[in-house]
Amino acid sequence: MHTGRVAFGAMEAVVFGKPAAEAVADEVHRLDSERVFLMVSGTLNRSTDEVAAVRRALGNRVAGVFDRMPPHTPRGAVIEAAAAARQAGADLIATIGGGSVTDGAKAVQLCLANDIRTPEALDDCRPRPDGSAS
Repeated sequence: MHTGRVAFGAMEAVVFGKPAAEAVADEVHRLDSERVFLMVSGTLNRSTDEVAAVRRALGNRVAGVFDRMPPHTPRGAVIEAAAAARQAGADLIATIGGGSVTDGAKAVQLCLANDIRTPEALDDCRPRPDGSAS
């Protein structure tokens, strides 16, 4: 049996009552980001105007868009997204979509912070049975 602890950071803010594009643009400006990498639901990107509205609101601050995260956030897709974010020179990742996209963005940040470039290298971030990092 493995034991462990997951600590979640404090939520900084919840924005409501305004269109998503406006809320995202406000946050990007507040954070002074210049190269925003959007990780978005493929369905939302193809079937709605929401992603296009965010892109319009951000203008030339959009460094790239990744809309190919499959359900359950497979490692291969995480590595693909991390490579795209790395190539785009992203200074911020914003997500639009559900859990797989959001989980994928967290994993992409892990990959970027630790220079992880292969699915197998993600194993180096797994905790050891004693609870310490590899």
